[in-house]
Amino acid sequence: MPPLTDPQDVLVVQNIDLGCNDIDSEEGWSHADFFQVKYGGAPLRIKPGETRLVPRYRAEHFAKHLADHMLMKMEEETGKQFLVNNVIERPKMLAKILVKVESYYLEQTPEPITEADKLKAEDEKLNPEEKAMDLGEIPNPMVGNLKETPPTPELPKEEPEDDKSSLFDPKKPKPSRARLIKECAKLGIEWKMTDSSEQLEAKLKAF
Repeated sequence: MPPLTDPQDVLVVQNIDLGCNDIDSEEGWSHADFFQVKYGGAPLRIKPGETRLVPRYRAEHFAKHLADHMLMKMEEETGKQFLVNNVIERPKMLAKILVKVESYYLEQTPEPITEADKLKAEDEKLNPEEKAMDLGEIPNPMVGNLKETPPTPELPKEEPEDDKSSLFDPKKPKPSRARLIKECAKLGIEWKMTDSSEQLEAKLKAF
């Protein structure tokens, strides 16, 4: 039987964010030096191209944020949208970051079948309507809610706009609808050509 997964499993984690010069908007660290996430306030830093042995619960947290970053970069480079939660691209990206399981904390061993187990199985066979409802697999926060990527709608041509426009500052003029659509596409927010400016603004503010 395969080993049981446990938060204390040790995983090999790799920082695949190579050649990136982005600066973290909140804390100011450079992606060229390392990629960082915090778990319980404690930072986990891995330099580009390097690997580390990390407990599963921290490794998956690191992989979630690094996969978000890499897929958003892929959207910018390819012009494709909604890759962050894409049913194909996200698992592929996570597999590159979480290289392998170095060691399992628990080893699964077959349990002996008792007389009580046999009686329970016979009872379930005779009374199938009393079986517990299968609620399905609980989604992993690292993976998220995966979706098929919808066809990319053609972006409207952006109109010339004053750089002083702002969505959040009431003293400044609001961005044009074309600019709002461009920002939604950049952030991976789903939008439709029929969305009004007010609907686009609401989606951006809720992001």
